[in-house]
Amino acid sequence: MSPPAAVPAWEVLSRRLVLDDPWLRVRAERCRLPDGHVIDPYYVLDGADWVHVHALDDQGRLVLVRQYRHGIGRDGLELPGGLVDPGETPLEAARRELREETGLVARTWIAAGTRHPNPARQSNAVHLFLARGLHEDGPPRLDHGESLTCEWHTPASLDAVIADGQLHNACHLGLLHLAEHVQRRGAGTPARA
Repeated sequence: MSPPAAVPAWEVLSRRLVLDDPWLRVRAERCRLPDGHVIDPYYVLDGADWVHVHALDDQGRLVLVRQYRHGIGRDGLELPGGLVDPGETPLEAARRELREETGLVARTWIAAGTRHPNPARQSNAVHLFLARGLHEDGPPRLDHGESLTCEWHTPASLDAVIADGQLHNACHLGLLHLAEHVQRRGAGTPARA
């Protein structure tokens, strides 16, 4: 099978900054498509990269965090994770976020892949790490504005919370699939700081 032909990129004719905030940057672009059609404005959201951690204990249980998400006005289950801070590598951020949100540290880290949560509108990436050999390192140390609880899930209970909509973040559902794929194939790269 031959490699697919590349789809031509859009030409950016002009760009203006609409919002520049510590949490979010929005730019409006005037773009010419390959067929000559012009879209004006086309909004792009710039933000920091994210990390998420697929952390399994020695019994094969997955740790998830339950937290309130104001955009939809309800709580749900997610993988531990958060933003990559300036000057921080994705692995450093993953280690920090796992420790802050769960109180856990891991002996082994595997870089499972980098993907884009919404490439149509967002320029950032999400980095997935597998954490193994977990042990407690004290209580969670939550950031200001964070309120969450930790839950341990077996494969059966994970299936149940996905089926009943408690794990409703589409990005996290995709990351769970990626983690399963990496584990099944024995892929991924040992992560080193």
